Amino acid sequence: RLKWLQDQHLIALKYCVNLKELSLRQCDKLTDNLFRQIAIYNKKLLKIQLSGCGLITDIGLSAIASNCIDIMILGLNGCKNLTYNSFQVVAQYCKNLTELYCARCGDIDSAIAMLCKYCTNLQTIDLYLTKSITDKSIISMSTHCSELKSLFLSQCKMITDVSISLLANCRKLETLFLNGCNRVTEQSLQLIARNCLNLKELELASCKSTNCLLNRFVNEQGNILVNLINLRLDFCVSVNDLSLDLLSLTIGPKLEQLSLRQCLITEHGLINFLEKAINLKYLDISRCYNISENGQFAISENCANLESLFLAGCSNVTDRTIIAIIEMHGFKLKCLDISFDIQGEQEKITDRTIEKIANHCTIL
Repeated sequence: RLKWLQDQHLIALKYCVNLKELSLRQCDKLTDNLFRQIAIYNKKLLKIQLSGCGLITDIGLSAIASNCIDIMILGLNGCKNLTYNSFQVVAQYCKNLTELYCARCGDIDSAIAMLCKYCTNLQTIDLYLTKSITDKSIISMSTHCSELKSLFLSQCKMITDVSISLLANCRKLETLFLNGCNRVTEQSLQLIARNCLNLKELELASCKSTNCLLNRFVNEQGNILVNLINLRLDFCVSVNDLSLDLLSLTIGPKLEQLSLRQCLITEHGLINFLEKAINLKYLDISRCYNISENGQFAISENCANLESLFLAGCSNVTDRTIIAIIEMHGFKLKCLDISFDIQGEQEKITDRTIEKIANHCTIL
């Protein structure tokens, strides 16, 4: 990231007439003058990353879209000055677009809805924290973008079951992030799970009806989440031991990442679950205050492929449990978080653990 770059520093780009990929991420001093130059001289671009280029306006994007018509990947995260007008130009010329990144953008709901009607080859759409997004956009992409594989809608708080239920039409969907989408319930998610059988990543942090959702899953015939690799349920107030029991009946052996940060689980639910989730590589149970030493010992005994472990704020973390985990998995661990946020608990971890980490966790 070269934030100091200005237009004059990139004049030489006009000589790179065969350039296929260009990343100007976080170059927030670049203006439409440079983007118009790119449009004139770099017409063979297939991928352009402009995320964080906060000065780009409809003028710059329209110039690029109307000249670089073979673009397949377009990154516009954080570009808040773009409006319907420039997205209309993208829709008109960039028919080969497969990936669109518009996280943290401005009022583009109508623009996204329109663009999806024309860019029907879209496979990845990122709208994280774009607060203007409503059901209108999601309905459009579920109707027109049958090739959709990855959709990131976290913190798009205005979307509801009305549109999410229609995403079940996107049978190729593999990744769906709905963290913080409080109006989405188990009714639409059940349709997703039943119809999108290739689903590999599902994130539902701060969901309010997880147990109802898992109950519906269990009532289905067969393990409808059998291909799931990543599941995130952080801060879900209804997630408890029953949730883990239901989850163990629903998932398949492919699950590698599970995040349950600040959920109301105990060692009983965790132990039973870990006996079946034998391929876990990533486990986050930070601030799950009811996990005893027995639950932590279960991690060392069952998670043979563990690479990342987060126990931040867990009040029962001790030398004994961490050393047991390190002795079993230390040579594979890439990330270990045993930090504390409860006053008076620090003395349970001593130099013994730190020395064990230093000697065994060689790739941490």
